[in-house]
Amino acid sequence: MPPLQVGAGETRLGHQARWSAEAGTWVHNYIMPFVETATTVSIAPNGTTIRFDKVGSAWVARDGGGETLAYSAPYWTLTLSDGTVMKFVKRNYSDRPEVLPVQVDAAINTITYPDGETIWVVHEQLEHYPYWPDGEADEYERVSAATSNLGYMLKYAYDLDQSWVANGDGIENPAGRWGKLRKVQAFNLNDSTCSVWQSGECPAAPSMETRSYSASETQDGGQTVQTLTSTDMAGRTTIAESRYVDLTPNNGFIDGKFYLTKVKSPAASQFDTTYQYNAEGRVNQYQGALGTTNYAWSLNGALLTATSSDAIGQIRTTVTETTARVVKTDADGLGRSWRTTTIARGA
Repeated sequence: MPPLQVGAGETRLGHQARWSAEAGTWVHNYIMPFVETATTVSIAPNGTTIRFDKVGSAWVARDGGGETLAYSAPYWTLTLSDGTVMKFVKRNYSDRPEVLPVQVDAAINTITYPDGETIWVVHEQLEHYPYWPDGEADEYERVSAATSNLGYMLKYAYDLDQSWVANGDGIENPAGRWGKLRKVQAFNLNDSTCSVWQSGECPAAPSMETRSYSASETQDGGQTVQTLTSTDMAGRTTIAESRYVDLTPNNGFIDGKFYLTKVKSPAASQFDTTYQYNAEGRVNQYQGALGTTNYAWSLNGALLTATSSDAIGQIRTTVTETTARVVKTDADGLGRSWRTTTIARGA
């Protein structure tokens, strides 16, 4: 999906929706998967997963890419190889932000770049009382806003803005509606008095840019089809279609989830990007503006080999060690290597 930027390059603050193949759903750049176990931590800060193993009392990056991780309650601190520092707030299981489409055991709080810019991501607490006036609330969270210390803000508005719902309110599926994004606003704080705690949308501002989202669901040939439409302020639309494939004894897919199948860019009159999948749920063909790229996959023990051939016959072969989820080699058809290391870069 096209990004939403603010500040004409003066800030890194911006909204970028992307497809998560692992989760089978749309996420954005401030929804960062964070999975913690007793001995491992996996974080995907930029759509790419970084994994750490616990060695004694320290956390050691599995891929040797220069990242470091430390914990001091309640914060996890991830330092990237370029010096960017990201702080995540550890969540207890009971208040994990369950309206997010991916697992988040610790939610992003701040991102500080080497030049001093800091992005602050604000999460909103949501409460649903299914047995009101008795019983406790089911608690949820979602990203509410993000700000830059350079004077810019993103505000997120959802299908259901009110943060407190009881069973007598007549609102069906509040958790689903709380997580359904409908608009993102980006603006200069000098033009607006809107607070990060504002419920729903902020009032219009001179510098404001917006991106709206609408989602629909239909049935086609026994499959559930989800369509996401993204619209900018000029009315230009990007449309993405995904299909749900269930796990049955006959189809061979690895699990039941949505697979991205088609995308229509703003300049196109019809879908101009398509994806096809093999029986294991891996992409075997991509068609886009530069033609068709085909993929072949083979598994030998723990080594997964992916070979791609693009429209002009260029070959690329990538070998991944699937147990550790580490890329071992990445080379073209002449054997020239882009990467022959143990850098883990699987999502």
